[in-house]
Amino acid sequence: MSGLSVSLVIPVRNRQALLPRLFASVEAVDYTDLEVILIDNGSADSSLSLCQAFAAQSHHCVSVLQEPVAGANRARNRGLRSARGQWVYFFDSDDELSPDFLTALMPHAQGSDLLAFPTRMEWQGKLRTRDFVSSSSVAAQVISGTLNTQGVIWRTDLLRSIGGWNESLSVWQDWELAVRALSRSPKVVWCPARAFHLIHLSEGGITTTTSPADRYHTLLSVLPLMKTPSDLQALYYRLQILRAQTHTRLAFPAPISFKTRLIGALLRLYTLSHGRGAWRIALRLTR
Repeated sequence: MSGLSVSLVIPVRNRQALLPRLFASVEAVDYTDLEVILIDNGSADSSLSLCQAFAAQSHHCVSVLQEPVAGANRARNRGLRSARGQWVYFFDSDDELSPDFLTALMPHAQGSDLLAFPTRMEWQGKLRTRDFVSSSSVAAQVISGTLNTQGVIWRTDLLRSIGGWNESLSVWQDWELAVRALSRSPKVVWCPARAFHLIHLSEGGITTTTSPADRYHTLLSVLPLMKTPSDLQALYYRLQILRAQTHTRLAFPAPISFKTRLIGALLRLYTLSHGRGAWRIALRLTR
């Protein structure tokens, strides 16, 4: 594979009804230097056999791996270990790829560590572009979560050097991965001109089914990476917004100034009163 080769890694678990839609979008991708890695994560339906059948007839180079231990991050890391491309991209099995995203984005890859771009989301028949903040600061990622699973193409060596996906987390794993990566000051190329893909949102997604404790655990996992006062401030603001959203009292185990505590309290009250865009206010206050 050449210098701009890409490994597309897709975990699959009990997705037999949605795989034909995924496979059609994979097959339509027009990038030639591509390998596709499907990881069956202990499916109890016919997902594994469907993946194997797709691999046998696809015009792409497709391999099917198995990771019996349940967990999307476990499956993603299995794919990361096997990836042969200089670049790696992770996608979810219930969404649809834009056919030209790699031909449009990879010309910007030379000399960078990751490419970031916006994605389109579909909810109850309505489309919108995910919020996108073009900033490489840790604080901006802490608050905005711009660098998400489907919106980043990674240099494979970088991702391996920071340890891949954190398998101990059950929610906001891509948020944590991006915070960890940005703490290394990588070269990020921002490509905000166009949104790609079709991300299908549904009832009972992971952000609605995981507990406040799971999200709290993820937030605190990055506390050692907060190197500047603005980073720490951003994490505190994010926690206060989470407190309001979950109606849960969550402690912050680090010293915070009175001013930051006051602003955090105001952000919490604003969110509790159904104010919208508290994260945007928090972002402005940390710049």
